[in-house]
Amino acid sequence: MNRLSCWSTCLAFLILASRSSSALLSSKECTDDCPLLVHAYASSPIYTDIDSFTITTSITNLSPHTIKLLDDPRTVISSWATQSFKITKGTHRTYHSSSLSSPGISPLFRGVAVRFLPSSVLHSVNCPTVILAPRETVEVVHEVGKYYDFSQSGPGEYTFAPSDRFFKVVAPGFTAEPLRAKVIPALVFLPAGELRSYKPLSAWSLGGPRLSLPFLRDASTPFTKLDASESDAAPPPNQLDSRAAPSRPIPPSYATSSPNVNANANAGSSTTCSPSQLMQIKSAMRAGADLARKSADHLKVHRKGSDLQTTWYGSFSSDAHKNTLTAFNTLRDLFSVALSSSNFGGGKGPGPEFDCTTCTSPHTYAYVYPSQFPKIFICGLFWDSPATGPGSRADTLIHEGTHFDEVLGTRDTVYGEERCIDLARTDPGEAVWNADNHAFFSVNV
Repeated sequence: MNRLSCWSTCLAFLILASRSSSALLSSKECTDDCPLLVHAYASSPIYTDIDSFTITTSITNLSPHTIKLLDDPRTVISSWATQSFKITKGTHRTYHSSSLSSPGISPLFRGVAVRFLPSSVLHSVNCPTVILAPRETVEVVHEVGKYYDFSQSGPGEYTFAPSDRFFKVVAPGFTAEPLRAKVIPALVFLPAGELRSYKPLSAWSLGGPRLSLPFLRDASTPFTKLDASESDAAPPPNQLDSRAAPSRPIPPSYATSSPNVNANANAGSSTTCSPSQLMQIKSAMRAGADLARKSADHLKVHRKGSDLQTTWYGSFSSDAHKNTLTAFNTLRDLFSVALSSSNFGGGKGPGPEFDCTTCTSPHTYAYVYPSQFPKIFICGLFWDSPATGPGSRADTLIHEGTHFDEVLGTRDTVYGEERCIDLARTDPGEAVWNADNHAFFSVNV
């Protein structure tokens, strides 16, 4: 590192230390409507190794009551590599972050989109929850360096604001009620260099077992490494190495599919699924192709809208109608071509490729990398779900299929029928980009 780079890095460190301190002081105490505090931090304010770049979220229960949180993949209580941070370059503020849209420059998301239905797990014996007693904290590590691509947004200071949405499990009835949190973002400086990781995600970022979760402590215990200002003096620039150990141990890495490798080369089926699994997938795909065909036919006939379209997509929009029709036509053709192939399951045929071994989560149906068309990773709940209907194997293929950039590029704003109907009523513009809305529309045609 030359002298100019050294001084630049040192100056960036001092600026970040000052701003991190301001962020901590500007956080207001939560009210009864905001019982959780989420503090995001990095093990170093400056990262030079993108492969080891992680953000830790500390979630503290500030209320006088015990809270049972649903381990939803969209939230930062989960370590899934989902889009649960609002990341902006060159900005800093304390705010709620329900919306992941950003007015600033943001890195490219290369993580996963997961299907998870709270109604399918809330009544199960092993419902995925994290219980926080009053003043207790859980910490979760997120491998953001592996599933965000900073090469286009470039070097500089980034603000990582964790999503403020959570879901509280309430009994009796075992329902999941939305819960908001106050957030304190992390500030990290990424210097010039390699800003895109080609390392595979660890298993714990893809629904696998996590090390020492929940990691609880009393909230009166001082936070460690919250920001650079807690240090009496900034370390010399040549010691600013992101590979320094964070405040809690990082789980070991496992060999998994990389989010940065295109899967088209083997599109057509899978060598990781057993014959019986492939039979179930083929049956689900046959039903999914029928759902896509009926959905497309309905949209062709009702070009100015229908009661069914209003239920799942809200007030009529010609652009939304066009995008939805194109998506169902694409899925119908994709599934039909695969089903007509004599090599289904042979690894070289047309259509989606399936992975039946990477995902070990018993609480999720499936996930995809939206940029890895058309590979689908099957999870445990897929095999236990019904063949057809809402929350089935068939509509899971519709749900995951719409996530692909080549199909529609949907998000997981809400899960479940009731919340999808409410989203269509209150925000039609978002409903058409929500994967579950398309899945439930298809099974109701």
